[in-house]
Amino acid sequence: MLKNISNKIKSLLKINERENIKDVLEDLIEDNANGHDKIDDGTKNIFKNVINLNNKCIEDVMIPRADIDAVSVDTTYTDLVSFIDRTKHSRIPVFDGNLDKILGMIHIRDLFEKINKANNKKNTKISKKMIRKILFSSPSMKVLDLLLKMRSEQIHMSIVVDEFGGTNGIVTIEDLVEEIVGEIKDEHDFEEVDEIKKISRKSFEISARILLKEFEERLNVKLNLDEKNEIDTLGG
Repeated sequence: MLKNISNKIKSLLKINERENIKDVLEDLIEDNANGHDKIDDGTKNIFKNVINLNNKCIEDVMIPRADIDAVSVDTTYTDLVSFIDRTKHSRIPVFDGNLDKILGMIHIRDLFEKINKANNKKNTKISKKMIRKILFSSPSMKVLDLLLKMRSEQIHMSIVVDEFGGTNGIVTIEDLVEEIVGEIKDEHDFEEVDEIKKISRKSFEISARILLKEFEERLNVKLNLDEKNEIDTLGG
């Protein structure tokens, strides 16, 4: 997917293999700002996002631990179908005991193949043969590096782990591609709710799941917490 985007940009701009896409895009955007070339806003935003991708780490785009949708390895087919119907995910992380022990992921296609072979045994539990490999990445890993790894290994989901092996969050290839092309919405996406709601001049209603970084940026405050490096969200 990333290679296709790169090739399309090179084709569009007539860039050869020896030229640097980043440098050419920066020149093109500057020329456009000076009125020398005309680029539509959508294309220009994609170009800017490609340039900015070099500065983004996984922790900037990951879904925090508190928002991870995952199932236990002891889950039955019936419960798993209900879970997928509720969350609308096609890939589900599987853990053994807790989120710090991720075994892999289940793809919805594998689930329904197993159900068809289970002869309506609804209480059958997840088979380890159903669990696919999942990637693991650090919060400091560059977005571009993970995109390339997902492409080379053809695995579209990664668990973000800290230096102690604990689960910090999760990221999918869709999350990473959205950093280039913008938000990708489908019929299953839920309406987003603003995590900071102003109640009055001096009071706000704030979701405990908001990332500390976003909280500080939006309210222009700086938190002095000894354990700040150990937590991701306002709720811990």
